[in-house]
Amino acid sequence: MAEEQKTMISKNPLLEFEQNQSKKGNAVLIEIEGYDIGRSFKIITSMILIGRSEACDIVLASDSVSRKHAVIQKHNGDYIIFDNGSTNGLYVNYQKVKSQILKDSDTIRIGAYVFKFLESENVEAQYHEELYHLKNYDALTHIYNKRYFTSRLEYEFERVNRYGKPLSFISLDIDHFKLVNDNYGHLAGDFILSEFSRLISLQIRKTDIFGRVGGEEFSILAPETEKNGAIILAEKIRKMIEHNLFTYNKQNIPITTSLGVAAISDFDRTPTVTEFIAFADKLLYQAKQNGRNQVQF
Repeated sequence: MAEEQKTMISKNPLLEFEQNQSKKGNAVLIEIEGYDIGRSFKIITSMILIGRSEACDIVLASDSVSRKHAVIQKHNGDYIIFDNGSTNGLYVNYQKVKSQILKDSDTIRIGAYVFKFLESENVEAQYHEELYHLKNYDALTHIYNKRYFTSRLEYEFERVNRYGKPLSFISLDIDHFKLVNDNYGHLAGDFILSEFSRLISLQIRKTDIFGRVGGEEFSILAPETEKNGAIILAEKIRKMIEHNLFTYNKQNIPITTSLGVAAISDFDRTPTVTEFIAFADKLLYQAKQNGRNQVQF
């Protein structure tokens, strides 16, 4: 019983930062202006593509960014950035360029985003990365927390209002999760939450936003996705969770999930953020009332 009273948490990121602050590594881009200030991207291959397209290595979800906006290539020890025929141009240290050898602490503007280039994973890069994770990620599941998810939802609504882009929302939770805690213990419950989140993270796109918004409550935001696409994703997730073998301490724990799928197209006018969430939650509640382990839309 004493084990049951423990809480499963992540390692202390700040402690890890202090222990590893002397390590060097790959070059890093740190977002210093844009939507996710503090977010960092490690350059771990000889060439990376930056743009709005989901096919890019670094995806920037903004209409100010071209689909394949810029390329960073490593050559003879130097990092060189190239404009890839973008609409709004590429700027290094606020000067428009076609190509440029990057130096430590250079600034790079790509559409509405500004990045700081660091030649290695030094103390500054680690510091920004740890703070970003502490601020935006849930410590147990390592997916976005409610604060970050809500802020991204508000941002995507601005894009809907400005450009008329499609937007879908999936509200989901774990069926009978209280019974998991009651029958197997809270550590087993923590394991289920973590594994549930990991499995779903593998199914969504780079541009989708997946967050933990309550105890066993989760949400997925799917920008530029019509409702039919979101329904297909929701059903794929439902089947995956139902058929996955969740094993904790040699015990198999059956898990299912219920989901509600809403889209902007469900409304005669653009709803408020509150109305949008409430509609998805209503559909989730219907899935629960109708027997669970199903998708309502």
